Formats: sequence, C-alpha cells, structure tokens
Amino acid sequence: MFPRRSSPEAVSSPPVKPMKSPEAVSSPPVKPIESPEAVSSPPVKPMKSPEAVSSPPVKPMKSPESVSSPLVKPMKSPEAVSSPPVKPMKSPEAVSSPPVKPMKSPESVSSPLVKPMKSPEAVSSPPVKPMKSPEAASSPLVKPMKSPEAVSSPLVKLMKSPEAVSSPPVKPMKSPEAVSSPPVKPLLDEPRLVATIDTGHEKLRTVSCPDEEKVWTCGDNEIIKLLDLQGNLRTSIQTKSGTWPRDIAVTRDGYLVYTCTDSTIHVILVKNKQIQNVITQHGWSPFNVCTTSSGGFLVTMESSDLCHSKVVRYSDSTETQTIQFDDEGRPLYSPDYSYKYISENRNLDICVVEKTARAVVVVNQSGKLRFRYTGHPSNTEQSFKPVGITTDSQSHILTADSTNNCIHILDQDGQFLCYIENCELDTPWGICVDIRDNLFVAENLTAKVKKIQYM
Repeated sequence: MFPRRSSPEAVSSPPVKPMKSPEAVSSPPVKPIESPEAVSSPPVKPMKSPEAVSSPPVKPMKSPESVSSPLVKPMKSPEAVSSPPVKPMKSPEAVSSPPVKPMKSPESVSSPLVKPMKSPEAVSSPPVKPMKSPEAASSPLVKPMKSPEAVSSPLVKLMKSPEAVSSPPVKPMKSPEAVSSPPVKPLLDEPRLVATIDTGHEKLRTVSCPDEEKVWTCGDNEIIKLLDLQGNLRTSIQTKSGTWPRDIAVTRDGYLVYTCTDSTIHVILVKNKQIQNVITQHGWSPFNVCTTSSGGFLVTMESSDLCHSKVVRYSDSTETQTIQFDDEGRPLYSPDYSYKYISENRNLDICVVEKTARAVVVVNQSGKLRFRYTGHPSNTEQSFKPVGITTDSQSHILTADSTNNCIHILDQDGQFLCYIENCELDTPWGICVDIRDNLFVAENLTAKVKKIQYM
C-alpha cells in the first residue's frame, strides 16, 4: 500500500533536492515534461480514466490526485525539479569560467601582459617616451622643435625667411626687379650745360667716352685726339692709311676701334698704340661703329655698288651676324652712301640712324624689326634730320637732329619723351653718354664738344 498523495503537484523523483528559484535549470540527465499531470515512472501503464490510473502492483485510487510513483518523494512544486550535480546559482550574471576572476566592469578587461592605461591617448610603443602633445612627435634622432616652421635638415642652418635662401657665393637680393637694374633716374625738366670743350678739329664728326673725364674725337683729318674736359690733349693717334676716320668707338676693355675710308676696320690697343687687328672688307665699305655689352662691336656697311646696306656683328675679328632684311625679305636699311650711326641699347636692341631716309630704325638682338621713328612734329622748325645716336642706362634712345639743333629722347619702344634744346646746340652731330649718363654732343661746324646733364 502506497501512501496517499496530498496533490498531483507533489510528484517528485527521489534524488532531487528542492531549488529556491526557477532559474536553477538542471543538467542534461533530466528531460522536460509537458505537464505536471503526465509525470509517471516507466512501469506505469496508461489509465482508461483519470480515476483508474494505477500500476500493476498499485491498487485503484479513489481520485487522480492519489496517483504516485513507487520511489518518488513528494515535491513541493514542479519548479523544484533539478539534477544532483548542479549547485544553485544566485543569478545568471554570476556564471563564469573557473580560471577567470570576476571583473568589476567591461572596460577593465586587459591582457595579462598589458598594464591598464589611464587614457587611450597614453598608448605608446615601449621605446618611445610619452609626448606632451601630438605636435611634439619626432623621430629618435631629431630633437623636438619649437614650431613646425623650424623644421630643417641636420646640415642646414635656420633661415629667417624663405626669401633669404641663396647659394653660398650669392648675396641675398632685395627684390627680383633689382637684379642688375640701375636705379631709376628721372629726366630733368631743364637740362644743364656742364662743360664746353674746344677740340681744334676743322669739322667735328664723332665723340666717344672712355670715362667721364675724357673724350676721343675725330673730324675731317687723319688725327684722332684724346682730350680732357678742359680741352687738354692727352694723346693722339694718326690713322694708318693717312685718310680721315669715319667713326670711332671704345670697347670696355680699353680698345679703340675706328673705321677708315679705305674699306678697313682698325682695332687699336690705345696703351701702346699698337694695331692688334685689321679687318678688310671686300666689296663693302664700313661706315659707323659701336661697341657691344658682350665685348664685340657692330659696324654699318654700304656695298661698293651703292645698292645694299647691312649691319655686321664682330667678335674680335670674326663676323658672327649679318642684319640686312626684314621677315618679308625687304631691305631694313636704305642703300645710300651716307653715314649710318649705330648704337646698342641696354635691352640689346640695335638702333641705326638713316640720315638720308630721315629715320631711326630699331631691330632686336636677332635682327627683327621693332619700329621706325621719323620725328615728332612739335617744336621743330624743319623736317627731322637725325645724325648721331646713343643710349643710356635707362634704355632711352637719344638722337641728334642737326637741322633743328636739338636732341630727341625716346623710350626703348620708340615713344617720344622730350627734347634737349636749351643748351645752345649748333649742328649737333655725333653723340655719346658716359657711365654716369652725362651726354656729350659733338657740334659739326663749331668743332666743340658740349657736356650736358639731362638726368
């Protein structure tokens, strides 16, 4: 005879101890049951009715509530089912593996070899010391810099400004415009006559300035004279052919160059009056000459048949360039047997006066025509008749107008600027400018040289 159960919920298995809460779910040996009423041990057969349920050795029960298995002790509730090896847990959050100690917070998780960091910004590799700020980062061999602008290679000294960068032998420049450019000099409203030199020539044609205190002069005889500002003769040279020279010029190396009517060009070292080179032109007659910034000289020439004119560039005694035609094959210079004074401007333009054509023809260094100047209508009594020509440090072009007794001053592009007409000029012919931009004017009929300050 089995003891009577007080209720169906009291069904339980012998080895299971009661649990305090439903969260203490058991281990695999215990299978779940669909409902408390279906719990029965294997030897129990199904019952026809709830009242008839009983196992073979069990006698009929008076009510379904009295059904029970032989060895099962009564349970207080269905939730108390549990397996023997599982200990009760206080909460699901307390589950942890044996070797891991509980953590105070997820943020404190760290690997065994890594020490906790105060902040993510403090992370650094072992050999690098912590930096005060991200800007202070530097490689091991480089010392920290005060500012990003102070960055420099180990062998380079700090510079005060990018403009001060220069190669060792070059001194810093104030500005790109200052490179080899002379200071700007304004033209005087009233040019001033500084000196008058009596040359002693019968007719004066040409003047050339080796410096600001002396001038070379030549006229209608075979003597070339070097005079000071007081008119004292310093030295003189007689032409080799005995004929009068057409033009003279002085190179920057101190050589005197002159052209002769016998179709020769003479280059003379003035110090010992020895003729260094003689250039003879066949079929051409040299007229006027000027020296160049490169150390050579330019010569205007006329053909023996009077049909052609050209400009020839020389380096020593070697012809290096001929300028004769424009881009359309037309002659740049009119063919006539007359003076064609010539000058190289500071911008390397070549300026030639055509006395008969009454024009100034300007070409660039390559021989390409830039412009022609045929005079300015204001304040002139007669038509423009240019003779001598020169240029100054400001790239001005100055030309002597012999019929109007004045000097025309143009800019380097041929624009008229002003006249010099207040110095009592008389038939101005050859002209030149010294290194200080003083103008020397050779008067043809009076045979005097006038020194004029115009800037």
